[in-house]
Amino acid sequence: MHRPDAQVSLPWPAVAGAFFVIAGSACSSSTAPRGFCTAPQSIAVEVTVRDSLSGAVLADSAFGTAATPTYQDSLRHVSDSVLLGGNQLGNYTVTVHRPAYADWVTSGVRVARAGECGNVIPVQLEARLVRAP
Repeated sequence: MHRPDAQVSLPWPAVAGAFFVIAGSACSSSTAPRGFCTAPQSIAVEVTVRDSLSGAVLADSAFGTAATPTYQDSLRHVSDSVLLGGNQLGNYTVTVHRPAYADWVTSGVRVARAGECGNVIPVQLEARLVRAP
């Protein structure tokens, strides 16, 4: 007679062996999850802004854009010296504006690297601004 509340006892080696077979087959699969992705935010362009003569940092009142033919993003302040912008792979034209300085423009900035989680790896630039006459 079968009792619904009956407990079945297996010897420890049988239970442990079954666990390792199941766990081992799941881990050896190439499609098995490898954990959560903790990549940093995608940033395409990191621009350090400096005075061309003194080398003083100038990002505090600078602003600009990072643009591809199909996408444009504003550069954002990270610190007194760095602006960040863009979040996609592609070829960028980067423009930095700052009062009392000539605009700094560079084109053909190729952002082509992505991390393991698909995040964009930024290209680092230095904008050496020249005082406007």
